[in-house]
Amino acid sequence: FKKNALYQGEAIIDEETMFNAGSWWLGMNQCEGTFSKKWRQELAKLSWEDFKNFNRGGREYDQGYYVEACDKNENAKIKKWYNEITDYIRSEIRRKGISTSSSNNSKSSSSSSNGSQDKTDYEENLKKLKSLFDQNLITQDEYDAKRKEILDTM
Repeated sequence: FKKNALYQGEAIIDEETMFNAGSWWLGMNQCEGTFSKKWRQELAKLSWEDFKNFNRGGREYDQGYYVEACDKNENAKIKKWYNEITDYIRSEIRRKGISTSSSNNSKSSSSSSNGSQDKTDYEENLKKLKSLFDQNLITQDEYDAKRKEILDTM
């Protein structure tokens, strides 16, 4: 999994929040299995350290955990919270100049209305990448490789 994560730096979400999210996962998995499994896979693809912190929370309760009744309203709140977490992680990864398009399969360039939006995204990613380079946060080789990757996806 780690080699497939878009971001492998420090955790984006604070450790306690991800630990708590992980502690809710077993119940969510029993009540909202398809959603929770896909969400966990998405988290693993986005940020490895956040994924690890999430799993630590789940391991605390993995022995003998059972939900007697699923509360749809409570589950809806947790799903919303989970989606807010991954949305924030995606935005932070993009802010760092890393493209998240490979993890977001719902984005399609086949629509002509998306063309100008995609162009804006590419320009924004290139500007952020240049900013990282100008601040000496990435090397020339890293800059060149990532720039080529962004341009190749256009």
